[in-house]
Amino acid sequence: ATIARMVQHFQVLLAGIAADPAQHIGELPLLTAEEREEMLVKWNDTEQAFPRDVCVHELFEAQAARTPEAVAVTFEGVSLTYRELNEQATQLAVYLQQRLNVGPDVLVGVYMERSLDLIVSFLGIWKAGGAYVPLDPFNPSQRLLHMVEDSKAKIILTQRHLQGKLTVGEDVVMINMDAESRKKVLEKERGVPLIERKVQSHHLAYVIYTSGSTGRPKGVMVEHRHLSHLVFGHQHTYHITEKDKASHLAGLGFDASVIEVWPYLTIGALVVLVDEQTRLSPEKLRDWMVKEEITIGFAPTPLVELMIMLEWPADTSLRYLMTGGEKLIKTPPTVLSFKLIDHYGPAETTVIASSNEVSSGRANKAPTIGRPISNVRIYILNKHLQPVPIGVPGEICIEGLGVSRGYINQELEDQFIASPFHTGERLYRSGDIGKFAINGEIEYIGRIDDQVKMNGVRIEKGEIETVLHRHDQVKEAVVIVREDDDIGKKLVAYVVVNEPQEHMDHILQHYMAERLPQVMVPSLYVFLDALPINANGKVDRKALPVPKNSSQEDIVWPQDTIEWKLTQVWQEFFQQQNISIRDNFFSLGGHSLLALRLLSKMERVFGVEFPLQSIFNMPTIEQLANVIRKNVSSSWSPLVKMKETGSKNPLFIIHGGGASVVPFMDFANKFDMDHPIYGLQPLGLEKGQESHTSIEEMAVYYLNAMQSVQPEGPYLIAGWSIGGIVAYEITQQLIKQKQKIDVLAVLDSFFLDPASVDMKEIEKKAHAELNEFEYSNIDEDGHLMQRLLDLKLSHIKAQLIYKPEPYRGSIHYFQAEHHDDNMLEKNNKIWSNLTTQQFKYSHVPGDHQSMFNVVTEDGLRAQLQKIIQTLK
Repeated sequence: ATIARMVQHFQVLLAGIAADPAQHIGELPLLTAEEREEMLVKWNDTEQAFPRDVCVHELFEAQAARTPEAVAVTFEGVSLTYRELNEQATQLAVYLQQRLNVGPDVLVGVYMERSLDLIVSFLGIWKAGGAYVPLDPFNPSQRLLHMVEDSKAKIILTQRHLQGKLTVGEDVVMINMDAESRKKVLEKERGVPLIERKVQSHHLAYVIYTSGSTGRPKGVMVEHRHLSHLVFGHQHTYHITEKDKASHLAGLGFDASVIEVWPYLTIGALVVLVDEQTRLSPEKLRDWMVKEEITIGFAPTPLVELMIMLEWPADTSLRYLMTGGEKLIKTPPTVLSFKLIDHYGPAETTVIASSNEVSSGRANKAPTIGRPISNVRIYILNKHLQPVPIGVPGEICIEGLGVSRGYINQELEDQFIASPFHTGERLYRSGDIGKFAINGEIEYIGRIDDQVKMNGVRIEKGEIETVLHRHDQVKEAVVIVREDDDIGKKLVAYVVVNEPQEHMDHILQHYMAERLPQVMVPSLYVFLDALPINANGKVDRKALPVPKNSSQEDIVWPQDTIEWKLTQVWQEFFQQQNISIRDNFFSLGGHSLLALRLLSKMERVFGVEFPLQSIFNMPTIEQLANVIRKNVSSSWSPLVKMKETGSKNPLFIIHGGGASVVPFMDFANKFDMDHPIYGLQPLGLEKGQESHTSIEEMAVYYLNAMQSVQPEGPYLIAGWSIGGIVAYEITQQLIKQKQKIDVLAVLDSFFLDPASVDMKEIEKKAHAELNEFEYSNIDEDGHLMQRLLDLKLSHIKAQLIYKPEPYRGSIHYFQAEHHDDNMLEKNNKIWSNLTTQQFKYSHVPGDHQSMFNVVTEDGLRAQLQKIIQTLK
C-alpha cells in the first residue's frame, strides 16, 4: 500500500510540473484528490453545535440557580456550595467593577496558590467583565514581574501569606483575597447589584503565559468563546453530569487547570482540590483519588506515566484519568479499571486540540495524540503550507474555534496566519512535528526547535527518548544536547531506572547502539532518582543537573592548590561543574584532538611541559598533579602555630583581608584552655608568591594545611573579616568530606554588595589603614606595603564573586561595635539565612581591630573560650 501511494504521489508531482514548470518545487502537489479529501475534510469532520454567544460564568450562574445547595468546590475539609460560591464571586465583582473600574478586556492578576479563594477570584473577575492573568507563586519572581509588566495588569488578587513575596510597582494594587480578608474588604458590597455587564463572547477570559523562543514568556489571549467551545466539547465527549467528582491539581500557570474546573462547575459537578504534597506523589495521588471517589482525574504526563504502573483497585470510582503537557511514551502494562485519555494542545489553541484513548499492552509503540476534538481541524503541512502524505513528518497546524486571539503586545505574523483552507479563518502553526498514521490518528514526534544537527546529521531527540523508553529497566528518560566551544555537541541522557544495576550506563550504551545510528546514541548517561518537574508538572529541562562521570559514585575533591587549579582548568574546559580529581578525561567526553588543547591550557597555567602521552597514561587530575609536583616545590606553609600547648583538637583562625596572623598572636596566647591554636596566613605575603583569586581556592589550600596537623574532625574553626567567609567555605569542603565541625565562629565578617562597591575608594581606604601600622619599619625590600595592598584588593575581589551555598550546621557570629546599623541588619540577615540550623549572634566590645584586645568577661576571647570548653 505504501509503494502504491508513492507511485500515485509521483504521478501527481509529474502532472504538477507539466502544468506549471516555473512553480517552486516545495509548492508542487503530491496528494491525490482522494487523499486531500480524506486528510483535509473527512479526518477533520468535527463540527458540533453549541451556544456560541454565552460566557462560562453565565453558565455557572445558571447552574447555581438550579442547584444552589449542592457542593461546588472543596479543599482540605472546607467547602462552598454553588450559592455561596456565586454570592462571594458577585461581591468581589461589585468591588472590582465599582471601586477599581474592571470591565471588558481589563486584566487582573491572580497571584495565589490552589485554593477556594482562587476559584472565587476567577469567577469574580469574569462577573465584573474582566479577564485574569494567572501568576503561579511557584514560578521565579522575575518571570512573574515580566508577566505583570507585559500584561499591564494594575490589580493583583493574592493571599496574605504571599503578599510580601512579589514586589510590584507603586501603580499596581495588591488585594488580599483569602477568606477572612475577603469578608472585610467586600463587606460594604453586600447586596449591591452588579452594573449591567457588557462583556461578550469575543472579550478576553484570561491571558496565560507560555515559554517564548526568545526566553521571555509570551501572553496568550483566550476569549470567552474559545473557553465555551472547550467546556461544551468536554462535557459532551466525556458524558459529564452533576454526579461527577473532578480533581484539580494542575499548577496555576498550566492551562490544564482550566479544563479541570469549568466543564464541571457549569454542569453541577463537584471539584475537589488536591494538597501540594499529594499532587507530587503517584502513590499518594492514586490513594487520594480512590478515597475521594474521584470520577474524572487529571495529572501531568510524567506523573501519569508512573501512576499507570501502579496497582489500582478494580472497584474504583474513576472513569477517566486524563493527562497532557508532554509526549506520552509509556502505555499501561495491563488493562486499567478506567480509561486513560491523552490530550494534546498548545495554550494558543485553548488547552486541547486533539485527544486519544490510550490502549494497554503496547509497550513497543508510543501512543498517538489521536484525532482533533470537536470544532477543531488539524493539518500536517510542509514549510510551504502544503499537506504532506501519510507517514511523512510535517508541522502540526491547527484551525477552528479553539485558536486564540494571539499574543498580547505582539504581531500575529509568524504563528497565527490566514488559513489556506478556509477563507476568513486563522491557522496556528504549532512548531510541533507530527505525521498522520494510516487510520487518521496523529503521531507526535517532537518540536521543530528540538531538531539538532550532530556531525552534519539532523536528528530528533524525541526519537532517541522513545527508543530509550523501550528498555525494560528504563522508567523515565529525557535526552538533551549539551554544547560548548571546546567539546562541541554531545547527547546526554537523563534516566530513571526501575532497579539500579552495576554498569547500567554500559548496558544502555550497548542497547542504544544496536538500535540507532552512532550519531544518535547518547555519549553520557546521568542516573537520577526522579526527573525534575516544574510548577506546571512538566519535566524541567533547565533543572537537569550538569552531568558528571556517571560511574563515579562519590566526587573526590581537590586536596591541594595544584589539584584545585587543575580542577578549575578542567571545569572551564569541559563546561562542567563537580568534576572529581579521579574522573577520567575520556569518560568526560575527551578525545585525542581535545587532549592537545587541554594540555596546552595546562602548560600555560603551570609552566610545566606535558607530553601528549601523559593524558593517555595519566588521564585524571590526581595523576597529572603528581607530574606538576615534581616540577614545583615550596617549603612555605600558611600554617602558623600561635599557641603551643594543648592535648585536644586545635582551634584554627583564618586571617583577615590582606593580613597576616599578627593581629591575633597575643589574643591566641592568652587563651586558657587545653587546645593548641593555629593561625592561617595567605599566599602573597612573601616575595614571589601569587595570591589566591577565589574563596574556594583559599579554602582548599588552607584545609590541606589544617589536615596536615589534624587529619580527622571534629574541627574548631574561626575566621576574622574575610577570613570568616573563608572559614565558612572550609566547613563546606569538610562536609563534602563527611567530616564533623564542632565550632564555626565568624568574627565581624561582612558580605560586600558588588553593586555598591567602589574599588578606587576601597583602595584609598586600605592604603590609609596600612600606613597606620607603620610597616615601613620592617619593609626591607621596599615592596611589602604594595604586596599587602595588592593582597587586600585581591581578597576583596574574591569575596565579590563568591556565591555561598547553604550550610548544614550552626554559626556563631561575633559582632564588633562601631558599625552602621543598616549595614549590620543587612549583613546579619545574610549570615542567618545561610545556615539551615542555629544562627547564634553575640555582641562583643571593641571595634573591628581592637576586639581581639578586650579582656573583659564579655570580650571575644572569653565568649569563644566558653563555647569551646562547653563542648562534649
